[in-house]
Amino acid sequence: MRVTVERIPGSSVELDIYADDVEFAEAYEKTLRKVSKGISIPGFRKGRAPRAIVEQMVGRDAIVDEAGRDMMDDLYRRAIEQEELVPVGDPRVGILQQEPIGFKVTIEVFPTVELGDYASVRVEPREVELEEDEVQQVLDQLQKTNSEWVSVSEPRSPRDDDKVIIDLDVYEGDEVFQEPATDQEFVIGETPLFDSLVESLKMMLPNTTGELSLAFDDEDMSVNPALRGKELRYVITLKDVQERILPELDDELAAKAGDFESVAALREQVEKDLLRNKAMEARGEIATEVINAMAEKATIEVPSSMIEKELDDELTQFRSRLAQQGIGIDDYLTTNDQTEDDLRDEMRPNAERRIRNSVVLQEIAKAENFEVSDDDINAEIKRLATGAENPERLESLYQSEYFRGLLENELFDRKLTERVIDIATEGRGAVTGSGAAALEAEFAAPEAAVEVTEVAADADESGVDAEQSEEAEVVEVADEADEAEAPADDAAADDEAEESADEDAAEVKE
Repeated sequence: MRVTVERIPGSSVELDIYADDVEFAEAYEKTLRKVSKGISIPGFRKGRAPRAIVEQMVGRDAIVDEAGRDMMDDLYRRAIEQEELVPVGDPRVGILQQEPIGFKVTIEVFPTVELGDYASVRVEPREVELEEDEVQQVLDQLQKTNSEWVSVSEPRSPRDDDKVIIDLDVYEGDEVFQEPATDQEFVIGETPLFDSLVESLKMMLPNTTGELSLAFDDEDMSVNPALRGKELRYVITLKDVQERILPELDDELAAKAGDFESVAALREQVEKDLLRNKAMEARGEIATEVINAMAEKATIEVPSSMIEKELDDELTQFRSRLAQQGIGIDDYLTTNDQTEDDLRDEMRPNAERRIRNSVVLQEIAKAENFEVSDDDINAEIKRLATGAENPERLESLYQSEYFRGLLENELFDRKLTERVIDIATEGRGAVTGSGAAALEAEFAAPEAAVEVTEVAADADESGVDAEQSEEAEVVEVADEADEAEAPADDAAADDEAEESADEDAAEVKE
């Protein structure tokens, strides 16, 4: 086999692959025997006809073509291995000659990287401290989450933070524009409503009906496309006005919010959780800044097929996030006046950046001779099992090939991120202040053991019981309250500060 390689733009290569005369002759004979066994020639048993008769009957050119096709896959595989290439897309093939077979393959390959002076990147650590009003906001939200709604004692117009129960009919002219809404609940100032509707509600009393006409501009991108260019009449019946009765911030609420013994214990856990979250967010921002800066110093062409695959995966995840909010992708696209291609184009720059960063991180890992040893994994397993209800059982689970692989990848990603942060901060770390201690505690605590144990419990109910932390319960209460107020468009947000740089390292081991 002879192979010539030419690199072309777009992290692609062209391979001219030619079979040797000897190996093609062997392939020809093999194909000839196969063809002979498959045809019937008068006077001969199948496979016993003389070579010349088979060639004359079938045609030598047809046998040459089939022999060449039979060889191409093996020749291509051998060429890829010989040239140490990693294809990332489907090959395009063109025939150069028939005998012996010669063909050209154009294929995108895993990109090569010239790192540049990545070690010269410098960033300043973030000082992270906790403000008292941040703690109070969470406690206030917990009170709201556990509040009761009570109808106002004396009839009055709705105010901010009141809940209203309404019937709503919408007409275009005299025709019904949409299905009537009955007993719909809205919280003034929290639930999205047109400002004009809110103002109208604030002038109504319970058990009254009002009308409002709204005209929507043809170019108003803030509303559903179905409303644009329409003049609609809204008929609103205000059936009830309710006010929120907040519970006392006392030991009873603390027990209800997360089974805490006292408000002091609840506050302590909230402070710990908030500080940890702020520190982790700051670490993610620093890591993203560092990795972006290091990637900017590198020379790399990202293959389009890698970008398209990343976009396919991102769209799948995006559909899943929308589905969790009860929104279909088609409805989302219609609301935002987009096609799926428009959405892909919107996502494309960040997808390319993630791939670029991941590939650069892989090269940095090689340059730094970075690896995770068996001793590192064993130490991590010991750390995670320490303090568990059944440490021997848990340690045994982690030592299985599957869980050990998960731990190796997680440990590799986390420690590689720490390495590049240490390079850029000259060993000072991503976070200073109280947040530094919170980060240290975060990575020292065996919290990952809970997740792995839960997975194992699905297959073995006799496995270790996962210890649910009070902290997790507080976060869940607060998160549920936040999610109830989150608009659907949040699912489309691609906030770099919220993207942990560990994700950029996630593909390095693959």
